Amino acid sequence: MSPSSEDDQHDHIAQPFDAAQARAALLDLRSALEEVSPETDQMAARLIEEINDLAVQLGEMGSIFLFPHRRARLHQQAEFLTERASGYLTWLQARREQEAEADRSHRQHRVSLEAELMHEMRAMERRSTLPGRRAEEASDWLRELAASEPEGASLAESWFMTAMMISLVPPPGMSLAPVAIYMDNDEDYPEVRQALDRALSSFGLEIHQELPRVQGSVWQAFVAAFKRQATPEGVDGAVGVARAGAEARWHGEPQSQITKAQGEAIAAILQSLENSSNALLYFSNVLILKIDGVPLVRELSPEQVDRMRRNPHLFTDPRLALQMLEEVEEAARRTGGEPGQSAITT
Repeated sequence: MSPSSEDDQHDHIAQPFDAAQARAALLDLRSALEEVSPETDQMAARLIEEINDLAVQLGEMGSIFLFPHRRARLHQQAEFLTERASGYLTWLQARREQEAEADRSHRQHRVSLEAELMHEMRAMERRSTLPGRRAEEASDWLRELAASEPEGASLAESWFMTAMMISLVPPPGMSLAPVAIYMDNDEDYPEVRQALDRALSSFGLEIHQELPRVQGSVWQAFVAAFKRQATPEGVDGAVGVARAGAEARWHGEPQSQITKAQGEAIAAILQSLENSSNALLYFSNVLILKIDGVPLVRELSPEQVDRMRRNPHLFTDPRLALQMLEEVEEAARRTGGEPGQSAITT
């Protein structure tokens, strides 16, 4: 040990050290970290674990004999850990304030967008430019959302509602559908997004509008457009077939089988999610789930699609989404119907 280190320890020995007070301060920091840090925050988890270990040691100081150098070391550890935890807590609190401000800004943007959509909906009704069933569905949805969106809806749920509304009020000549991503590992987002774009293309879809990303984990809504015909004469080959199949899925009509290219695109999404323990991706009538590291891919029945679209909180929780699938399947069995939902093997 260097002379300076010995001097430092002697200084700490000479200074009064209230172990109980240090322990109480650390436990207060632990509580604050647990309150403001996301469950997936590894740094906060490590600090909380260190606080728990040191709190046990500090709690024993009054009941067992410790040599002066051991007391000095615990004193130093308590000061250092308190400084680290306090600094990280300050950063987390600042980030939470920034996220709250972004939340307010996003909600204001959404209210403005909703007003525009409602205005366009009324104009479409007057012009009768939507097909009958779509017009009825769009009208019901917009009025229902405008009248009954719960005050406690999360920003993620709110943005899915917006994606749904946009998809129900398409520009002339377009057909739109909502898309959703949830994942608990934001580091993999670029790879997942690339894989999603490829999968959408294989289903005859392309991103039409990208809504703001909600951080914490990652949650994002999109609006996808069915690809236009490549030539005036007709639908262009495989892209046309994919588009027709995707539109059939979206409108709840008889569904074609998943093609080889679509299966490969879904497999690529699963590969991109390798480092995410929990995830959800939704497009066309395909739902990709990952729960505690276990992947699950399903084609949804029209009933399951409708349940997902009318319950936006399902898009923020893979477990709840899986529970919904099982409930709809069980209800179909009880009534003697067909679940209309099957696993996709890749």
